[in-house]
Amino acid sequence: MERHKDRKVDNKVEESSPVLHSNRERLTTVEVQRRVDTCIDLRYKADKPILQREWIEFCKDQYGDKSIPQYLNYWVAAKEQYEEGWKGRLEGLLEPAMEELTQLLHSDNPLIKQKAIDQIYKMSGYDIQKHLVKAQVENITIGFGEE
Repeated sequence: MERHKDRKVDNKVEESSPVLHSNRERLTTVEVQRRVDTCIDLRYKADKPILQREWIEFCKDQYGDKSIPQYLNYWVAAKEQYEEGWKGRLEGLLEPAMEELTQLLHSDNPLIKQKAIDQIYKMSGYDIQKHLVKAQVENITIGFGEE
């Protein structure tokens, strides 16, 4: 088993880049986050995204210190963190988009106003409800005298 280096940070000793650990040793939060970050890079930022089975093999070769369920925990945590970041970036775009739509509503061009209204309608989700109601109505068949 390879020994890991210790470095002093803010008067605390922190483990840095442990390579191998016995099953009894717990990884630091920093090391777990490094593994999750590696998974995010390989899964979402690589030209050819890694598959789950490839991730497990990568972990076995790279770390060799935890069981397959632990590697799968990294996989799940990577997905959750990536989606959380993606949703945060998307929410950051909503405010500027709404401001732009508000400005478009004040346009003198009725076509631009209508497009802005349509977009607001879509963003609110009302268009989905409208399509669902329309689909339900179209699927109703009436048979008189039948039960």
